[in-house]
Amino acid sequence: PLTPDYTQNYLMSQTPQAQVYQQIVQDLKDAKTAAAADFSVGGGERIRPTKWAAGALLSRVYLYEGDWADAEAEADSVIANNSLFSLVTDPAAVFNTNSTEAIWQLKQNNTSYANDYNATFEGYTFIPYNSTSAISYYLAPQQLAAFEPGDLRYTEWVNSYAYTSNNTTTTYYYPYKYTVGPAQTQPGGVIPQYYMVLRLAELYLIRAEARAHTGTNLTGAAADLNAIRSRAGLPPTTASTGTDLLTAVAHERQTELFAEWGHRWLDLKRTGQALNVLSPIPLHAAISQDQLLYPIPSAELSADPHLVQNAGY
Repeated sequence: PLTPDYTQNYLMSQTPQAQVYQQIVQDLKDAKTAAAADFSVGGGERIRPTKWAAGALLSRVYLYEGDWADAEAEADSVIANNSLFSLVTDPAAVFNTNSTEAIWQLKQNNTSYANDYNATFEGYTFIPYNSTSAISYYLAPQQLAAFEPGDLRYTEWVNSYAYTSNNTTTTYYYPYKYTVGPAQTQPGGVIPQYYMVLRLAELYLIRAEARAHTGTNLTGAAADLNAIRSRAGLPPTTASTGTDLLTAVAHERQTELFAEWGHRWLDLKRTGQALNVLSPIPLHAAISQDQLLYPIPSAELSADPHLVQNAGY
């Protein structure tokens, strides 16, 4: 829908995916033109989207579409702006307020309990209140196994605690990218970390993947991977062919972007690997192609007879 006129919208049919992406691209191009080129709108803080945020998201959209040349170009434009953006050397500082890696962050309202005071939503949700609290979310064994020995992202971005129930103790591992949890929140407290929406490391991984697909700059693709790996305390990648570099990119995306914005799920879907990766896991053994989409709510189908239910529902 491109108009608020309900007489045009209430009986719309599904729009083809390619057309939706076409509109997303146009919207982001418009945003790049209209948005500020610096952080002045946020009072110097990185809390309002700029033309660089639009470009970063546009790079991701091009990647999802398989438009490798434009994905690389948009990523390159943001990475090249080293007066505003640079990779943080210490993983523990990546999500700090106004981190140089931040392309766009959201600032908490630290006086509102409804907004978790000075915690981010993820920090408040993922971190247990204390050692006797049941944990709501924890990292799957497959995610933990993805980290290489010595990976600082495991050291800094994963935490654990031992939970005892009925005389049985189980150790759970949870995301720790955001370090203020429910026990640390304070009304009006200092906000050490803002909620990260877009960050530079993803642009390096997008550019590496785009370069690996085109095959025109495999050395550059490896260099982009190594920028991320070096920060994580890991040796340079051994991948050199396009195929091996794509495998290496997928691995780095899993270990760099885990527990952020559903990247892992969306990566598995867009690369056609969701069924292959998930079906061997007992919890997902019965997954089918149909389950890669949600069903359309029955109330929407009743309201608009031009909508058609997704397959399998």
